[in-house]
Amino acid sequence: MHLTEIIGWFGFALYLIAYFLLAINRIAAGTLYFSLNIVAALGITVVSMYKGTYQAVVVNVLWIGISCLGITQYKLRNFFDARTPFRISMIILLAIAVALVLSGQDHWAIALLGWIYVLAFILSYLLFVDRRITLFEFHIWNFVAPLSILPKLIVDANWPVFALEVFWALSASFGMAQKFILVRERSPKRQ
Repeated sequence: MHLTEIIGWFGFALYLIAYFLLAINRIAAGTLYFSLNIVAALGITVVSMYKGTYQAVVVNVLWIGISCLGITQYKLRNFFDARTPFRISMIILLAIAVALVLSGQDHWAIALLGWIYVLAFILSYLLFVDRRITLFEFHIWNFVAPLSILPKLIVDANWPVFALEVFWALSASFGMAQKFILVRERSPKRQ
């Protein structure tokens, strides 16, 4: 195994630990979480550069920057409310990707899905760090985004990032389920 892949697997493990602890409410979105994300993103950036998965490189470099904003608790006061345009743009891009697949343009569809991943991850993380979306909404986007990059990761044989994205989506689904479990436990019992 090449050293860059070992670094990638380390980033995978660190990301997974940090996000899973956030999903099960063991750590908050604070300095520890953001610091773990910075180190993990560095590892994933190294392996993704080596494998040529540039969407993952872009996501992780921006993830580092946003994590730094989170550590410093910098508020993006002039950042417009991007929730609605974000959702609309995601629907449009997914429709275009489906149209590309249906027209036999798989190569372009895979590339577009990879860039949808970039948009979904970065904007949702930015909105989450700036407290513009809830943890539950963050989990929804963290379920959708990794699924969109999987075809590109298979083509590039970028297995550390592939494993990360699969486990990331599973952690997000666990985080979403956690909300329903907590709501159910807090609701009054019927007799």
